[in-house]
Amino acid sequence: MFTLIEGLKFGATSAMGLFAGGALYINTVEHHSRRTLPVKAQRQQWANSFNMGKKCLPSIGLIGAGCATALFFQEDSEYKYYWLSGPVLFLLGGVYSVVVMLPEINILLDKEVVEKKGEMWVRGAIDRWNYRHMFRTFIDSAAFFTFLYLAMKS
Repeated sequence: MFTLIEGLKFGATSAMGLFAGGALYINTVEHHSRRTLPVKAQRQQWANSFNMGKKCLPSIGLIGAGCATALFFQEDSEYKYYWLSGPVLFLLGGVYSVVVMLPEINILLDKEVVEKKGEMWVRGAIDRWNYRHMFRTFIDSAAFFTFLYLAMKS
C-alpha cells in the first residue's frame, strides 16, 4: 500500500512524465509527419491537434505540479524545496506560451490564414511554432527528470 508521500511522488513524476512525453512526441513525430502534407491540410491538422492538446495536456501538467506542491507541504526531507521546481517550470512554460507563442497561434487558428498570409508564411509559422514548442519540451523534460531524481532520492 502506498503512503500519501509515495502516492504524491508517483502522481507528480508520472503526470510530468506524460506531459513531457506528449510534448516530445509533438516535436519529434507529429510535426515531421504533418510537414509531408499540402499546406492547407498541414494547417488544418496542426489546428486540430493544437485544439485537442490544449484540452488535455495542461490538465496532466497541472496534476504533476499540484502533486509536487503538495509534496512540498507534506515531505520533511532535505529535498522538499526541490519539488517546487516542477510547478515553477510549469508556470514558466505557461507564461512563455501566452507571451511568445499565443500571438502567432491565434493567427494560425484562423481558417482563412493560407489565403490571407500565403502558403510560405503558414509553413514557416508552423515550423516556428515547433521550434518554440521545443523550449516547452525542454522545460517539461527538466521537470520530469527532476521529479524522477527526487522520487528516488527522497
